[in-house]
Amino acid sequence: MSNKLYDFLKHYVLPLLVAMGPLVLTTGEAWHIPYYKEIAITVGALATFLTTFLNESSKAYMKNKQIVQVPDDHTDFIGG
Repeated sequence: MSNKLYDFLKHYVLPLLVAMGPLVLTTGEAWHIPYYKEIAITVGALATFLTTFLNESSKAYMKNKQIVQVPDDHTDFIGG
């Protein structure tokens, strides 16, 4: 998955899905939306799936990356 796609899904699609489930659930009865409970459950399931998918993608990306150690005090820096 490209970085652009990952960022788009994580920063736009996922928050939209998370917010949409309760919105449909709370307004569905007032607006007589057919199957509003089923729609809210489906949106929640999609958000859960996307979260899992993005976490696995992030783990795969970070698998070959090195963690940089940051010194505890400033004397370890060049010129410190």
